[in-house]
Formats: sequence, C-alpha cells, structure tokens
Amino acid sequence: VGVLGEPTTLNDVPISCDSDETPTELKHAIMYTTTPDMFTKKEESQRFRAIRKAVNTINYGADCYGYALVASGFGAHLVVEADLGLYDYCAIVPVVEGAGGIIT
Repeated sequence: VGVLGEPTTLNDVPISCDSDETPTELKHAIMYTTTPDMFTKKEESQRFRAIRKAVNTINYGADCYGYALVASGFGAHLVVEADLGLYDYCAIVPVVEGAGGIIT
C-alpha cells in the first residue's frame, strides 16, 4: 500500500526498492517498459535506444507491474516510459516513492 509521505507496505510489511541485489551500474539492471513503440519523438527514441543498450535485461508489456517490481526490490530496477498521462502514473507515485524510489 502506498500513501504519500509514508513507507510503502506489502501485507503490512515495509518494502524497499533497495535490496542486496540492487545494481550500482546500468549494465547489471533489469528494465521494464510497456513497448518500444511509445518512444515516437526523435529525442525519446534516441534516449531509449541508448538506455536499452546500457541495461542487462529489458522486459516489455508489464504496465504497472513493472513499477510494483521496482518498489518491492524484486525483479526490476527501473521502468522507462513515454507519452503517459497523469492517470497512467499518479496512483503509483506514492508506492514507488514510499519504497525509496524516484519518479521523474
């Protein structure tokens, strides 16, 4: 459960993005994104290709599940998206931030 300004919990236990397996370099990171097709602007496309090459693993189609994996510190280290509306991400902000993550 995520509440703005409070620690995120799963089954009443606080969770954290940081775990013993959190990589310190992108080359070891697992990334999620909905689809590479969402990066339609030239600048977005170039940046997406660069980060796709930099990470260890990329998974597609997770939608909000990727954010939950980041928040829990289990199975994902970053989510990269483009072309989102407020309704696409606002509810997940307190979950990720309450687990120590950052959304920009």
